[in-house]
Amino acid sequence: MTDLVNTERAVPTDHVSGRPSAYLVGICGSGMRALAEFLSDGGWKLAGRDPNCSPHDRRHLEHLGIEIDAPDGPPNLSIQPNLMVHSVAVPMHDEARQRARSSKLPDLSYPAFVGQLQTNRDTICIAGTHGKSTATALTAWTLQHLGHRPGVLVGAEFRELHRSGWDAGGGPLVVESCEYQRSFLNYIPRAAAILSVEPDHFDCYPTTEALNSAFESFAARILPGGLLVTVGGVADAVDWSKHTSARWIRVGEEGLGGPWNWSFDRLTMTSSGLDFRILREGRFWSQARLRPGPRHNALNALVALALCDFQASLDEPGVRTRAIEALARFPGLHRRFDVYSCAENRILVDDYAHHPTAVEATIRTTRAIFPGRRLIGVFQPHQMSRTKALFAEFASALARLDRCFLTPVYAARESTTSHETAALTEKLRQTVVDLGTPCETLFALDPIPRSLDDSFCSGDLLLTLGAGDISRLHHAFIQRFRRDHPAG
Repeated sequence: MTDLVNTERAVPTDHVSGRPSAYLVGICGSGMRALAEFLSDGGWKLAGRDPNCSPHDRRHLEHLGIEIDAPDGPPNLSIQPNLMVHSVAVPMHDEARQRARSSKLPDLSYPAFVGQLQTNRDTICIAGTHGKSTATALTAWTLQHLGHRPGVLVGAEFRELHRSGWDAGGGPLVVESCEYQRSFLNYIPRAAAILSVEPDHFDCYPTTEALNSAFESFAARILPGGLLVTVGGVADAVDWSKHTSARWIRVGEEGLGGPWNWSFDRLTMTSSGLDFRILREGRFWSQARLRPGPRHNALNALVALALCDFQASLDEPGVRTRAIEALARFPGLHRRFDVYSCAENRILVDDYAHHPTAVEATIRTTRAIFPGRRLIGVFQPHQMSRTKALFAEFASALARLDRCFLTPVYAARESTTSHETAALTEKLRQTVVDLGTPCETLFALDPIPRSLDDSFCSGDLLLTLGAGDISRLHHAFIQRFRRDHPAG
C-alpha cells in the first residue's frame, strides 16, 4: 500500500528563489506527466527522469523548462529540489530514491503528494474500473469553459491540447483517482464519482470483497457536506449512504434501472458523434452531442454535469447552454477511440481497452459506427494476473471480431518468463479459435504492419487494443500508409 497523506505537512519551498521545486521519478508515466505540467503551470522548478520517456514526451517537457536526465546516468539533483515525487511503479531500490534517502530529501509517492495538494484546495476525484480518464477530462474541460479555472490531473493526453495536466489558477482540482494499490485513499475530495467497480488489479485485490472495501473506504473520505456521484449498476450494488455522509447523486440510462437524478435517452451513435437527450429528475433538460465514441461516454458526460452543478448551478441563465457547448467541443483523449481513415477505404481505430468489459464495448461501438466492415483486431493482453483471472471473458470479447491477432502478454509490474507469457497467449489464441473466430499470434510489434499487408484489405477496419506499448502499432500503420499512399 502507498504511504497515506500527511495532511499537516506543508509543501516546502526554496528559501532563495521562493519557488517550490521537485524531482519527479518516472516523470513520463501515467499521472506523473500530468503532475509535471500542473506544477509547471504553478511556477515550480522541476527536473526528473524516466527510462521509458519517449522523444515526444522529452521534447514536450523540456519545452516547459523541465530538465530531463538521461535514464542510464545518475540522477542530477542540481536544481536542489525540496522533495522527490515518485511513480508508484518505481521501486524502493531505484537509484534516485536511494539518493533521496541518503540526503534526507522527502520522497513521496505520486498519490501521497497529490493528496497533500488537496489540503488547501477543493478537489473533485473520479474513480472506477472504467471511464475515469474520460470523465475526469470532461469534468475539467467543462469547468474550464464555465470559467471556474480548474486544475486537472488525468492519465491520458487531451487531443489538440497535447497535455494531460494543467493548472488554470486556483479553481477546483480535478483528479483521476486510481484504485491500484489503494492510491485513491490518499485523497480528500469535496466531491467524488465512482463510475464502475469490477474485478481488476488482481495483484492488489485478490478478492471482490477487498476491492469493494477499497471503494467504500474511498467514498468515506469525501468531506462533510460533499457530493458522491455513482453510475448505473454501481448505484444499485451498494448502499453508499452507509459509507459516506455526502449527498448521493445517481446517473444512468433511462429504461435501465433507476430512478436517476441525471439520465439520458434516445441515443444515436454515428461517425459524426453521439447524440442524446439529457434528463434531470426525469424531465427533459437538454439535447447533447459528443464526439464519436462508446455509448458509456454519455454517462461520463452526465457525471461531469453533476459534478459541475455541485460547483455552481447549471440552471443559471446561460450556464446550461455553455455546459452543453463544452461537451460538444470536448476534443477527447488520445488512445480513447482514436479513428484514422486511410487509403483504399480502410480505417484504423486505436483504443486503450485492456479489460474484457472495455474490449467488448469498443468492439460493439466500432460495429455500430462503422456497420458492414470486416473487423480485424490486434490485442495486446496486459498483465498475466489479469489475463488469467478474466480469461474466459477476454476470449468471449475477442471472439466478437471477424479476425483476431494476439501479441504476447505485456507483463507490466510482474516477474515472469517469455515461456510463460507465450504459453498463456497461445491458450487464449486457441480458445478464441474454438469460439469460432480465426486467431493468430504475432510475436513482435514492429513487423506487424508488413505482416498484415495481405490481411488488411480495402473496406476493412483494424482495431489495436491494449494498455501496453501497442499504441506504437497504430502509429506505425499510419506512417506506412502515409508513405505508401502520399495522396491518401
